[in-house]
Amino acid sequence: MLIAILAAAVAATSVVPRPADSLDALMGPGISRELAVYRAARISHVSYDLSLDVTGHDTAWGRVTIRFDRADTGDVILDFRGLALDHAEANGRALAPLVANGAHVRIPAAALVRGTNTLAFRFAAGIAAAGQSIIRVHDRTDGADYLYTLLVPADANALFPCFDQPDLKARVALTLTTPRAWRAVANGALVRADTAASAITYHFARTEPISTYLIAFAAGPWATFTARDRAPGRAMTLYVRASRAKEVEADTLLALNARARAWLERYFGIAYPFGKFDIVLAPAFPFGGMEHPGAIFYNEESFIYRERPTLTQRLGREATIFHEVTHQWFGDDVTMQWFDDLWLKEGFATYMAAKMQAALDPRADAWKMFYLRNK
Repeated sequence: MLIAILAAAVAATSVVPRPADSLDALMGPGISRELAVYRAARISHVSYDLSLDVTGHDTAWGRVTIRFDRADTGDVILDFRGLALDHAEANGRALAPLVANGAHVRIPAAALVRGTNTLAFRFAAGIAAAGQSIIRVHDRTDGADYLYTLLVPADANALFPCFDQPDLKARVALTLTTPRAWRAVANGALVRADTAASAITYHFARTEPISTYLIAFAAGPWATFTARDRAPGRAMTLYVRASRAKEVEADTLLALNARARAWLERYFGIAYPFGKFDIVLAPAFPFGGMEHPGAIFYNEESFIYRERPTLTQRLGREATIFHEVTHQWFGDDVTMQWFDDLWLKEGFATYMAAKMQAALDPRADAWKMFYLRNK
């Protein structure tokens, strides 16, 4: 993820958690540091069972079941600013009236228990070419449509009700219903696909604990290229628009990602920390890349060249790959507590990308470029 995201970071402040009986101020727009501190002290062991139907043109309909442990007897506040919140339950009982203001949902203490709780919501989220949590790209070459999520840095709550702060990691099980001709990729490995007359439902494995801004899926009539590895679970698949499949250097991109993963495993002495590793070339993607565990998104225009690429272009693409793969360890596995440390994960990924490129590709003159671009 590009360091330009820093512009969206929230300045650090010294915060004292509010008592449970004075939460009204935490229900305002955005996610305050104060709200994050209040929740982190009380909420743990979060999981999301998330189901989305994206067969509609501009609206995704969904259901989410949220499980978490609660350490005290106060109210619980979730974040949601999607299109609609249709129904809500707490521990099997309907919440009526539901306290929601277009930014947050407040669950009263009377509906909760100390220990494990279960919340369930039906909701709707927007799909659009820009400005929504699900981006739709129309391919004028062949008339196909492609969807992908854009939740960074704090937009998961525009998609579904959640605790949208980086330190409340969660295990996520995604079920995604798409038009029948589409393929889908997400953080978790594909478990099965159920085909109906006009749609297909993909069931993905539950992830390791990840922050909400790292939740991702992409869906559309993708062309795919898969690199096999002799070791179990090491296969890697590249997803690219069908209209650009003949232009993409699939073998090169798969090899660079695999090479980066192997180098970092040796350097850190820690195996790749997530269940699978796929890559998506996302059209009209606003960043160079985004490090979603199991489904790294790269900017299509920076990775497919319409003319013979220069050495600078190839080395820049290589550096982007090394940066995003580094994030699998530093950013995804080890994560900032709050957005005031976003600079650290970005800076470290940039530093490690230069270190890796200097070791693997001496022609890059990586440290000189690091000095010129960053220092």
